[in-house]
Amino acid sequence: MAKQSFVNVVIVLMAGAFILFGAAWASADGKSMLEKSGISVGGFVDTSYSTNLNEPADRQSNGRVYDTEADSFRMNTAHLFMGKEATAESRAGFFVSLDFGKNADVTAQDGTSATDQVDFQEAYVNYLLPVGKGLTVTAGKFRTLAGAEEINSNENMNFSNSYAFGFGPKTHTGLRLSYDVSSKVGLTLGALNGWDNLDDNNDAKTLEAGVSLDLTDKVSWNHAIYYGSEQDERTSSQRFFYDTVMTYTPSSRFKFVTQVNYGKEQQDGARSSALFDRSEGIFDPDFSDSAFGQNSRALLGNGGEWNALVGYANYTPTEKLGFTLRGERFDDYEGARTGIDQTLYGLTLTSSYQLTPDLMTRLEYRYDISNQNVFGTDAADELSNNQTTIGAQLIYSF
Repeated sequence: MAKQSFVNVVIVLMAGAFILFGAAWASADGKSMLEKSGISVGGFVDTSYSTNLNEPADRQSNGRVYDTEADSFRMNTAHLFMGKEATAESRAGFFVSLDFGKNADVTAQDGTSATDQVDFQEAYVNYLLPVGKGLTVTAGKFRTLAGAEEINSNENMNFSNSYAFGFGPKTHTGLRLSYDVSSKVGLTLGALNGWDNLDDNNDAKTLEAGVSLDLTDKVSWNHAIYYGSEQDERTSSQRFFYDTVMTYTPSSRFKFVTQVNYGKEQQDGARSSALFDRSEGIFDPDFSDSAFGQNSRALLGNGGEWNALVGYANYTPTEKLGFTLRGERFDDYEGARTGIDQTLYGLTLTSSYQLTPDLMTRLEYRYDISNQNVFGTDAADELSNNQTTIGAQLIYSF
């Protein structure tokens, strides 16, 4: 209780600091002062409405990360950030971002409250050491290297998130070293508490390695590897995860992205509660008993593997209008991530329109299908193997 009270006080103080810096930024003199100091301030507000054509009895869209409530308006996030880049001229830097809203509870790390709709998405300090071209040391909480999608909705091309994002890491707390070998090659190494853990849940650390490649001015290729013990109070079972993302931008109108990942979780004779809890964060626990009865396999000694393939095609015919088609396949053939032996497919079409330079709207159609009955229907005791949703979103950035 005392720890949570302290966190709440810090959040209030940080929110006050954001307001003061924002007020300074709004004035000409304040903006000039902040720019000279290298401090940047900004954020966005994200709201949405979504409906599920299955008309599930519990009004929940299973398998989603954030847009879980069907037939409901949602205040997703009010996001604020403040930071200063570490440079050769000013070697110390920092970055802090705060999320307010329902999304904050979803991505809050273990060890923090998941019911107060407030979360420090990132909070770290860094220092640029005068080693070679400059070695950046970062300590604190930061976003993962893995994946094509981000926690911040304004950085994504779709309204809803892929299964690869949902069942992959979001943030880490620990120490990270970053070094640019050249303008085209970047390396990252880290020692972390684990996946989405503020405090370590065992005595081991998770290792992080990343390579970013700018192959040409139109093609980038990023790699991330995570290895370590992720199960509560168990260090003998290791998780390996590899993720790669390739981006091809042939022109200002077209962008193509491909993400592939593979994961493997070791087991010591029983399904871990950590994995089951994680699956409940994505899939509605109301259908767990029924779903586990459908060809599900407990992980008895053989471990669990999963893989994902996601492809994005983005087309922006004008500066204001854009379209993104996403296709995905998530194969959880031993139930390690979703809690059930299944293969998930998703097809998503999102249109976006920039109403003003600061205000963007999105309209999305999404169809999901599984080889198991895991999606809700209008009958409380029946499940379906498919789900169709429509969503609308407004994002104001500042």
